[in-house]
Amino acid sequence: MSIIIPVRGSANTVEVFNDELPDNPADVIDLLRAELAPLGIWCEFAVAYHGQGKHDQFREILHSVVDAFDVYEMQDFYRREPSSFGEDQLRILNLLAASATSSFMKEHLRKDVRDAWRQKALEYIGRADNISTSSPLTWLVKAMFWIGEYHRDKNASQNAGYYADSSLRNSDSSCVANLAKATILFHEKKYADALWLYVKALRLDPKAAGASARVGIGFCAYQLGDKAKAVAAFERVLGLNPSNVEALTAIALLKLDLTCVRPDESETAISAVRMFSRAAELRPTYSIAINHHANHLFWKWQADLEKSGTLISSSAHFCLANNPSSKPLSARVNLPCMLSKYKLISSHNEHVPEINNLASRSYHCTVVPEIQAEAYFVLGRNSHVRGDMEGALPYYTQACRLWPGFALAQFRLAQASSTVLRLSIQAFHVGANSLGRSRCRH
Repeated sequence: MSIIIPVRGSANTVEVFNDELPDNPADVIDLLRAELAPLGIWCEFAVAYHGQGKHDQFREILHSVVDAFDVYEMQDFYRREPSSFGEDQLRILNLLAASATSSFMKEHLRKDVRDAWRQKALEYIGRADNISTSSPLTWLVKAMFWIGEYHRDKNASQNAGYYADSSLRNSDSSCVANLAKATILFHEKKYADALWLYVKALRLDPKAAGASARVGIGFCAYQLGDKAKAVAAFERVLGLNPSNVEALTAIALLKLDLTCVRPDESETAISAVRMFSRAAELRPTYSIAINHHANHLFWKWQADLEKSGTLISSSAHFCLANNPSSKPLSARVNLPCMLSKYKLISSHNEHVPEINNLASRSYHCTVVPEIQAEAYFVLGRNSHVRGDMEGALPYYTQACRLWPGFALAQFRLAQASSTVLRLSIQAFHVGANSLGRSRCRH
C-alpha cells in the first residue's frame, strides 16, 4: 500500500509506500507542509503509522497539522473548499481525542499521567465541538470517553449510551459505533443484545472490527453459557494475533474450567498456566492475568508443601486455635505472640513475596472493584495459610467491601474472624488465671 501526495502547482505526485515510512516522521511532515497537502493526506500518514503500532509518530503527524490550522497560508489554500477543510479538521481532532482517550483508559498506575491524557481528550473534544456540535464522529469519541469513565462516574454508562445511540441514528452501518454500543450493553449485562451487535460489527467490516469484536463475542458467549462458542471465538483471536492479552487470559480460564483439574495434574491446565504467565509478560498492568498468575504460584507453593509433608490446612488452624490444652496457648498471654505461634507454614518461601507483589500490583492496575477484591483475597489467603489471621483479616474485609457477593472472601473472613475471636477469648482466660495465681501468692 502507498500514499500519493500531489505536488503543488503541477500535475506530478509523490508516492510513499507504507512499509517505507521513516521512524522519524520529520521528513514526512516537512514534505506535507511544503506541498500544502490536503488534510486527508495527513490523516492517511497518521493512520499508516498507527497501523504499524507507532503511536508516537501518529500523534506527532497530527499535532503538526493541528498547530498549522491557524497558519494564514494554509487557511488561504483550503478556503477554496471550506466544507472539506472543516470535515478534515474534525477528523484530525477526533483522531487525537480517541488516541488520548485510549491512553487514559490504559493508564492506571500513574494518576497524574492518566489525568493529563484525560484532559487532552477533553481539550480535543471541545475543539471539535467548536467546529460542529452535530458530528457523528465526535459523538462516537464521546461515547468512548464515557466508557473509559465507567468505574469512576455513576452517570458514565448513561452518557456513553446517549452518544453511541446518537451516532448509530446517523449511521447504523458504522462498525465502530456498533462496537461502542455493544460494549455499553455488555457493561449493562445485556449479553444477548451485545452479542448481536458484536456479530453485526464483524460482518460490517471484519478488518475494522478486528480482535475487539471477536473478544466481545467470546465474553458474551461465555456469559450466555455457550463455553464452546466462547473458546472458538478466543482461539480465532489468537489465530489472528497470538499476543492478544484478553484472549490469552480468557482461553486459559476456559481451559481450566473445562478440564476441572488442578494445574499440576493436566497438560491442558499447565498450558493454561503458561498463558497466564505470557499474558502478564505482554501486559504487566493487566490485572486479571496478574491475579491468576499469583493464584498459580500460590497453589504451586501449596503443592510443594504437600509433597514435602509440611502442608497444614486451614482446618488444622481451627483445631489448634480451639484446643485449650495446647501448650503454646497456656504459655502465652500476649495475643500477637500467641498468633505468631500459629504461623505453621514457613513464610521463608521464594513464592510468598512474589505472590504478594503480584497481588499488590494487580490491585493498583485496575479500577474494577471485583478485580481489586480478588487481589485483596490473594493477599489475605497468603497470610491466612501461614496462620497470620490478624494479617489476613484486613485483606478479607476489604475484599468483601469491594465485592459483597464474593462468597469465598466472605467465608474466609468468617474463618479468620472466628479464629482471632477464639484466640482473644483464650488469651483473656489465660491472663485472668495468671493474674489470679499471682494475687494468691501475695
